[in-house]
Amino acid sequence: DGGRLLSVESLPKSFEYIFKTRDGYVGYMGNLSNAPDESKNVSLLSDDLKIEKSFFDIDLTWESNSFGDGYVFSSFNGTVHYIEPMDFNVYAIDGQEVSIPYRFDLGNLAWPEKAKAYKPFEELMDKDMNRYIHRIYYFQETENRLIIHVLYRGQMLLGIYDKRTKESVVSRTDAYIGNYFVPGGRIEGIDKNEIYLTVSAEFMREILVGKTKYVDFEAEYPEQVKRLRAEFPVIEEDGNPFLAIYYLK
Repeated sequence: DGGRLLSVESLPKSFEYIFKTRDGYVGYMGNLSNAPDESKNVSLLSDDLKIEKSFFDIDLTWESNSFGDGYVFSSFNGTVHYIEPMDFNVYAIDGQEVSIPYRFDLGNLAWPEKAKAYKPFEELMDKDMNRYIHRIYYFQETENRLIIHVLYRGQMLLGIYDKRTKESVVSRTDAYIGNYFVPGGRIEGIDKNEIYLTVSAEFMREILVGKTKYVDFEAEYPEQVKRLRAEFPVIEEDGNPFLAIYYLK
């Protein structure tokens, strides 16, 4: 109930992420190897947190270099999906087997193969960062779609593949102007039913005030600003971020 600590469990490795599966857990090392003979990025664990099997060698050129934002695991209908940084394959972990059900072809927008070595990657980041998409930040399968979250030229984008029509579309997370004017925020997670974004209190307060020196929100979106003021009469700039949930149909 959030009121008391129930137990503390010890993990066999220093996992960066751990994710529940049907039969136990799966853990991600974030390119950190505990020992030369344990240099695997992904491990399957039993319900009592014992390692049963490990996959995906940690490239020595990337050892101890984490990739920051994003999340490597997702699930759909009991199958756990895993994405590797610098890799546009989607891996399915089902039981103790790994397969590649999906691969995203980004053409000449994907980092060149040579960029998978750490030093060339740093050089490309310095001079060609805006030319390429270098990784998938999230992947999620739903009943009707495959969704990826990528960064291109400073803009976070959603790539959406419709399994029914076999068509793809790329979408920005722009402002929503339904009942409330909610800016496209930072994507914190995606599951098979929803996309979760956070928007800073400072940004929401600007809308509550009604205008900045650049934008007159009240003139452009009067009904949305009115509803926002009724719902949140006071927003402090340093308050907690707002959570926006978008439901997938």
